[in-house]
Amino acid sequence: ASWLLFGPHGSTAGRTLAALRASPNSTVAQLAVVQSWRLVAPPETRPALASWIEFRDKLLPPLQLGPTEFLADRLMRIGEPELALGQWMRIATVHAERYHRAAGALQAAETQLKRVGRDDEAQRLKAWIQELRGE
Repeated sequence: ASWLLFGPHGSTAGRTLAALRASPNSTVAQLAVVQSWRLVAPPETRPALASWIEFRDKLLPPLQLGPTEFLADRLMRIGEPELALGQWMRIATVHAERYHRAAGALQAAETQLKRVGRDDEAQRLKAWIQELRGE
């Protein structure tokens, strides 16, 4: 439903997410809550950020990956690259067994570090990425 939120079926998708948030299955309900974060406009993120992180941290560890990716992306969009770096590093360490996603997070962090001239740190991440990819 979340992918349909911003298309021609947005109102239907919104109603579906609302119904899923009320699901008796707590996992489904929690994931629907996380997907509803997409409805918050980037400029309105800051007041919600602490509660989003707290909510994410209460999810079962395997369910935290997607919300953490969302948080990293949103933090970049609102001009908080240092906080985004923290989320990407969390992905790489907590979800290292999901090596494609961990490598993607490290790649995003490496790009940001290069952008701000932190080349030594970026180089260390590049080595970590190569290790994850078996290069």
